[in-house]
Amino acid sequence: MKVHGRGGDPGLGPRLQWRGWRRSWRTLAALMVAAILAGLLVAHAPHPRVTPVSGQPLASSQFRRLTTEAIAARIEPAVVDINAILANGAGEAQGTGMILTAGGLVLTNNHVVAGAAALTVAVQHGGTYLARVVGVDPTVDVALLQVVGAPPLPVMAFGDPAGATLGTGVVAIGNALGLGGPLSLTTGMITGEDRAVTATNDAGGVEHLRDMLQISAALQPGDSGGPVVVRWGAVVGMDTAAATGRRGLVPVGFAIPIGRARAVARQMLRGRGSATVILARHGFLGVEVVNARTLSATQARRLGTQRGAVVVAVIPHTPAAEAALAPRDVLVAVNGQTVANIQQLATDIADHRPGTPLRITWVTPMGQRTSATVLLTSAPMA
Repeated sequence: MKVHGRGGDPGLGPRLQWRGWRRSWRTLAALMVAAILAGLLVAHAPHPRVTPVSGQPLASSQFRRLTTEAIAARIEPAVVDINAILANGAGEAQGTGMILTAGGLVLTNNHVVAGAAALTVAVQHGGTYLARVVGVDPTVDVALLQVVGAPPLPVMAFGDPAGATLGTGVVAIGNALGLGGPLSLTTGMITGEDRAVTATNDAGGVEHLRDMLQISAALQPGDSGGPVVVRWGAVVGMDTAAATGRRGLVPVGFAIPIGRARAVARQMLRGRGSATVILARHGFLGVEVVNARTLSATQARRLGTQRGAVVVAVIPHTPAAEAALAPRDVLVAVNGQTVANIQQLATDIADHRPGTPLRITWVTPMGQRTSATVLLTSAPMA
C-alpha cells in the first residue's frame, strides 16, 4: 500500500502498517525468535539525524529539555501492555495503552482490540487484569478500555504540548514486538503534520486516517497505542503506524495527535455514540455454543435435559472461564429463566450491559447442576 501524505514525501516507502502486533498460534515460536533479535536492535537504535520536511529551522522550546531516562521515569508508570485473544481461534494481538484515570480507563488504538474476544492489561511493575471495551472509533483508530478489578492506577502526565512543531525532538514508548517486560524507547523528531495516510495490517485490515503527526522515531509492531513524548515531557501523540520496507533509511512513523484522541475518549465516556463512535453496550460471557438438540438420546437422559446451549469452547480470560465453565457443559438457565436454545442465550446475554452481574446455571457432563454469578464483559468489537 502506498503512503499518502498531504504535501507528502514520495520516498516514504512501499507500505504503511499499523504498529499493533497480531499473530496466529501456528507461528508463535518462529516469531518469538525474530522478536528477540529485533528487540536487541531497537534497544540500541541511534538518534536519527533528519531535516524537517518543510525546510524550516528546528523549533526552539521554552521548556526544560529532559533526558530520555527522565521522560521514561515520568511516563512509563502510566503505560500498559495490552493482549487481545482474537475470536474464532485467530490468535493474539498485542499493543500498548495509556492510563487516563486512576479508575482504570485506558486509551489505545482501535486496531489493537478489533475482533477481540477477551482483553488483558498488564500494568508496569504491577499485575495483569481483565479489561473491557467502552467504545471505539475506527475512523480515527481510537479505543477506550476499562480495566476490571485493579487497584488505583497511576495516571498519564500529559503536560503542555504547546510548541511541539516541526523539528521538535520526541521519544516514542511502547510494547515493541509484543514481548512485554521493559518498554521500548526510540528517539526522533516531528517531521510532518496534518498527514493523511492509509494503514494496513497483515490480516488485510485497512484504515484511512487524517491529521496525523509524522515522526522519525522507529515504531515496532506492538507499539500501537503508546505515547509519543516531546523533550519537555508532554505527550503529543499516540503511536499508530509506520512505513515498512525502508531498510537503511530514516524511520517514518505516524501518531494520532493526543488532543484528538482524548476528545474522542471523552465523548465515549459521556455515552455519546455517533455515526463513527461505537459504544460497547452489550454484555459478553465468552463461550461458543451449539443447541442441546445436537446431544444424543443417551446424553440427554444422563443430563436430564434436551434444551439449553452446549458449550463447545470457552475463551480464556472471560467471565465464562472465571466461572470454570468447560466444553460439554450445558447452559440451562440465566437469572433463573430457562435457556431454550442458543438464540435465547445470546439475547439474554446481550440484553445486559458490561459489568452486570448475571446468575448462570449449567449441567456438567456427569449430570451435576451448578450455578455461579458472573460479571459480564464487553462483546467483541468489529
